[in-house]
Amino acid sequence: METDPMDGTRLAARGIPLILHGRSFRAILDFEAVELLESDFGGFDVFMDHLRDEKDEYKASRRRTVRRGIVAALIHHKPFDQDLLEFEREIRSLMEPREMATYFDVLWMAIMEAFPPIKGVDKAPKAGASRGNGSTASRRSTSVAATASSGA
Repeated sequence: METDPMDGTRLAARGIPLILHGRSFRAILDFEAVELLESDFGGFDVFMDHLRDEKDEYKASRRRTVRRGIVAALIHHKPFDQDLLEFEREIRSLMEPREMATYFDVLWMAIMEAFPPIKGVDKAPKAGASRGNGSTASRRSTSVAATASSGA
């Protein structure tokens, strides 16, 4: 029995539906997609900076960032024997410039599905901040002192 190597991906993430020229796809940010984006942008965090673009530093390449993100999110649809560049051309030929906001939304939802926010976790302390009684300036004793109970 032949198994699909992407079964694990499909089980871990349902994917975000996307229709390109009448063809149905599911955008999933799996390991292969993240590796592709890391390779293209020099790190996934750099890709996210380009995507967020809070300072308009990457405005000129925003469309490229979204297109590359969609191609990566659809990489699990690529036939095994198809060249990556050929697959990218195929997907990009199906994309419509007027739908860029939709592609951004689908990509963002796929990212949130792959990397859901962690709730209830405190932020890491700032560098140089006082740690109070847990200061690392003095070493903790590794021995335990036994004291008699006062009985009170």
